[in-house]
Amino acid sequence: MWFRRSTTTAETSASRQHWKADFCRLEDLPMFPTWAVEALEVANQPDSSLRDLARVIQRDVVLTAGILKLANSSLYCAGREITSVEQAVVRLGLVRCRHAILAVGMRSLWREGTRRLIPRWAQYLWHHALLVGQIAARLAQRLHLPFQGEELVGGLAHDVGRIVLALDPPPIPLAKRDDAFLETPQVLLSERDQLAADHTQIGAWFLQMNRLPAFLTDIAEYHHAPERAVHHIELVQLIAVAEDLANLWYAANHGQAYALAEPTHAWLRQRFGCSLNGSRECPPDPSSSEGPYRGLHPAQIVLQQAVLETQQLAW
Repeated sequence: MWFRRSTTTAETSASRQHWKADFCRLEDLPMFPTWAVEALEVANQPDSSLRDLARVIQRDVVLTAGILKLANSSLYCAGREITSVEQAVVRLGLVRCRHAILAVGMRSLWREGTRRLIPRWAQYLWHHALLVGQIAARLAQRLHLPFQGEELVGGLAHDVGRIVLALDPPPIPLAKRDDAFLETPQVLLSERDQLAADHTQIGAWFLQMNRLPAFLTDIAEYHHAPERAVHHIELVQLIAVAEDLANLWYAANHGQAYALAEPTHAWLRQRFGCSLNGSRECPPDPSSSEGPYRGLHPAQIVLQQAVLETQQLAW
């Protein structure tokens, strides 16, 4: 067994030092793709143009397909379908295009990592990450929050530590237990008990090792404790709420009990004027006055739309 349970303070301290070394020794630890790194370097240059960015995107088939898929998704598509990278970068703009490159790169990283997982885990982890990103993006869009794609890629990146924990052979057996699908405080405690670290710390370390933006590291590390975040606070809170809603959907569809965290209720009350528990007190919402969304809380509408988009966006 790779890791043993710590029984003393000294052992716990030593274990904290060892888990990074153990993961670094993994031969097939997935890494952020080189083509995405190269595209980001161009996108981050102050004198870079959309034409320069389109040119570097077109060098890679996977990146080209991913950018076109995102540009034509319901999040960004307000008109006709586009078929060229040049049109895609114009529609997205430089900042959103930068975050779209991150999103496609994260998708490739997930695909590479999940090759070593049992299919059920691979399917769940990717669906959960994409659903959280979709919920966050739709909440940001509905509430006019000041983000330009960070919320989508943040959703994709928030649980990357769970990939590392669920690699084969597993660093800790808990990572592949079916009852660990639904993230609860007990799951985090069990991870810490066996490893002296949980998937939030491991995910933050992994993203830092790949030299990805600091906002992704903060999301990975603090999405279960957004009150501890010092930077990118509003974004971390958004991802925390989005994941809580995604967990609620998973539980409801698998016959499991799940209660939203009180900070999530507080966030919903602050943003929408009511929590999910008090939808009858919500201010009138034109989008929920008729059709399939009649009488639903705005967050429930967002969740339903995000689930549909997640099922369709199989890139």
